[in-house]
Amino acid sequence: LGSSGYQRLTTEYEPDIFRLARFAGPLDIEAILNSHGRATLEFDCYPQRFDALGHVYSDYGSLSSGSAAITNTGIMIAKPMIKVTGKGNVVLDFSSAATGNTTEVDFAFSTSKTETIILDCDLHDAYYEDGSNANAAVSFSDAEASLPESADYFYPTFPELTPGSNTVSLSALSTGTLSGLKIMPRWWSL
Repeated sequence: LGSSGYQRLTTEYEPDIFRLARFAGPLDIEAILNSHGRATLEFDCYPQRFDALGHVYSDYGSLSSGSAAITNTGIMIAKPMIKVTGKGNVVLDFSSAATGNTTEVDFAFSTSKTETIILDCDLHDAYYEDGSNANAAVSFSDAEASLPESADYFYPTFPELTPGSNTVSLSALSTGTLSGLKIMPRWWSL
């Protein structure tokens, strides 16, 4: 109750599920025998029910096999958190078997040192491991494909994990070195 904003709320009835909730207040404590108290807590919650196991990074290493399969067993599109470590220009392709769409993401790492960029596909943000802004170091090949002709703004298409089979692969366009890939899928349902 001391934290502001939305926080994880888990119940004993569904320990593997959490919701994002914030205390709605007020807190009125009813005294019982001058030694105990009883209160009713009210929360304002997001409608999503998040799978706790889907909020843990899976390590795909350097994609030495060329690609990795990620299966979304739910019915909702997930917006993952992607942690990419590399040097130079690394291009990753995210493909969905259900839609046939592929999103190509180009990471422009330093050529002199290994760096980590975190891509938050829900917030549409990219940042370095130290929290500094990395949006200029990330570009998307299909960003303009989703724009109406009259649009005069840039709206990139971030990778999504659609229900069913999804694939992430190291593109042949990569001229750098991918040394690490971790993906937190962030599965959810209503």
